[in-house]
Amino acid sequence: MSIITLQIGQCGNQLGDSFYNLLAGELSNASPASQACTLDIFFDQKPNSTKYEPRSVLVDMEPKVIAKCLSTQKKPDIWQYNKDMTFCKQEGSGNNWAFGYSRHGPACKDEIFEKLSAQLERSDMTSGILMLQSLAGGTGSGVGSYLIDAIQDEYPGITLMNIGVMPHLTGEVIVQSYNLVLSLSKLYQASDAVLLIENDTINEICTKLLHLKRPNLHEMNFVISHMIGSVFYPCLPEDGAKKVTTTQQCQAPIFEHLPELLTADPRYKLLTIKNLPQMPDSFKDFSNDTWSGLSKRLLQMLISNSSEASINWSLQPTSKSINKSLANLVIARGFESSKLDPSPFTNKAIYSSKNKAEMKFVSDHHLFNKNQRSLSVLSNSQAFVDPLEKHLNNVYNMFEAGAFVYQYEKFGVSKDEMQDSLAIVEQIAYDYANL
Repeated sequence: MSIITLQIGQCGNQLGDSFYNLLAGELSNASPASQACTLDIFFDQKPNSTKYEPRSVLVDMEPKVIAKCLSTQKKPDIWQYNKDMTFCKQEGSGNNWAFGYSRHGPACKDEIFEKLSAQLERSDMTSGILMLQSLAGGTGSGVGSYLIDAIQDEYPGITLMNIGVMPHLTGEVIVQSYNLVLSLSKLYQASDAVLLIENDTINEICTKLLHLKRPNLHEMNFVISHMIGSVFYPCLPEDGAKKVTTTQQCQAPIFEHLPELLTADPRYKLLTIKNLPQMPDSFKDFSNDTWSGLSKRLLQMLISNSSEASINWSLQPTSKSINKSLANLVIARGFESSKLDPSPFTNKAIYSSKNKAEMKFVSDHHLFNKNQRSLSVLSNSQAFVDPLEKHLNNVYNMFEAGAFVYQYEKFGVSKDEMQDSLAIVEQIAYDYANL
């Protein structure tokens, strides 16, 4: 069961490159069964070729980042992008969602779909399509929004998931909140799930846990790719490590449990990842993490909506102000992972009373990221209420002042359409806040 990725814009392509590098790196310490599963799900290999190709399509409106993805020698040097699966133009989207959505999207759709169709045809069975993008700029947010709409129309039966990187709240692009609201309103209607990554959280992990004073984009993408990989890397039960007769015996847990568990209610599609441990490689030989210790920390990260760097230990599952969940997928990887007790994550107190509490536990023998034990939770929860409300407030202030609205109107996005998008995201924030 393969996963096809669409890497959109500078952020999407840089993150995709880091993600596939991570997957290839994990193969070096994986069992033969785990290797076979990973390669089958994420890579393809042409006859007589010595390298694997990601099941990916790279899209950008400027050539520089894709050119670097193609030319950079990979580590480990066992994979390489297929140049025929790339699409780029010579002009960007000017950090303008409307330019990407209304101009570039329609003009580029047919050529991009030819490449996407080719990837789908090369896959015997496809679990879903995964789109990597930023929500702050013009190409990732605008072109990505247009493409997810078009993919839903063209392939109505396939599972669609977006990984959207949210900008720093302090600001990267002056119109970033406009772009985020416009893109999220579209993704929410077309996609089965939207996994959000906050740059502020990634920066905190880099500085406080990995001791990087001024993390660069490469280092931040490294952290994000490990976060994503902690839930996307295929899972095998411990006895499956010894013998696998078919790669269908393994699973990419996120797509296996997406529609029926994590996003069963279409009003709630926002997902977040909490994973641990997070530490420099030089610390790992001295780690003495136990399953009970990891479970306690991860549960506290979940209910306090924090990273491992800033856990709020004062909260209890019964506290009124906790981060309430709708559903959680808990994944344990490493030595005796099946022995982890997942019962703390079944506590009804941490779930919304409006819906039936949903929790699934999956274990995998693989030592992910060279950790003897690692634990992740993919959660549908209230985690993004606060950042969404802050971005909405930015949009209110700019929109009421008429700031930069003309930049969107000149590319065909009217004030009414902007207000419609604003209303959709307001409803999303309201629904989650009132779980």
